[in-house]
Amino acid sequence: MTLKQFENKPALMQSNGILRCASDLDLSLQMKLMETVEAYYQAYSSIGYHRKDYSSPASIKKVKKISAEKAISIIETLRLEMKWLDHALGSEEENSLQLRHLKRALDHYGLEADSDFLSTIQEDSVIEIYTQDMVQIYRNMNLLEITGYSILDLSVFEWWVLWERPQFANQQIYKVVIDVFMNEKSAVPYNINSHVLKESFNAGMTEPFISRSCVVEMQHLVFLKPLRKDSPRAIISTIYGQLLAEGIEETFNLKIL
Repeated sequence: MTLKQFENKPALMQSNGILRCASDLDLSLQMKLMETVEAYYQAYSSIGYHRKDYSSPASIKKVKKISAEKAISIIETLRLEMKWLDHALGSEEENSLQLRHLKRALDHYGLEADSDFLSTIQEDSVIEIYTQDMVQIYRNMNLLEITGYSILDLSVFEWWVLWERPQFANQQIYKVVIDVFMNEKSAVPYNINSHVLKESFNAGMTEPFISRSCVVEMQHLVFLKPLRKDSPRAIISTIYGQLLAEGIEETFNLKIL
């Protein structure tokens, strides 16, 4: 359990080698999590990102039921992302804020991206990194702009709870992902037909529920070279899409798995 073992909180018990909560998530840990989410929201909204609420009715209810391990993992991840943002904002490098932010994350995890791929990243690109276990370890700030979900929604709910896409696309993506991981390919074209990626979970942010959808064209899947023994095996997925929201149509570059 990191975060200084959450100051050895007595509400946590040892069970089969795993730290667990006696009942609902410890109240003080809930408060620390909410404080961190709000600080994250303030940090990014101060530079023009994600002007929505940082939580939703559904996420507030969910956070009471998550494990202490997951709560601490979220806190540590959000703090890391804020640290990367501070470094990116303070850097004198001439490349974009998005690229500086991504490079901080790659350095942290000991990963290296193909230089040709990095040169294609635009200021409005949305980027996500996933491990071999399909655990998201990075998302850049542009995702906050195009989603209707709150920061806490994105933190406590799984991807497949929040979004849905056609079964044919899921099957084809799975095949490409396996190929890239097995053969450690630096860039692979998806060759998957355009399809709709849809927000499917009602988090209670709007009444009635307004689902955001985007028509996406899958582009490339990139294997990230591990530089250290403790570096995860990971990938970045690239998509171009057209966002449809509340009758408003916007064009954006979407990199999401």
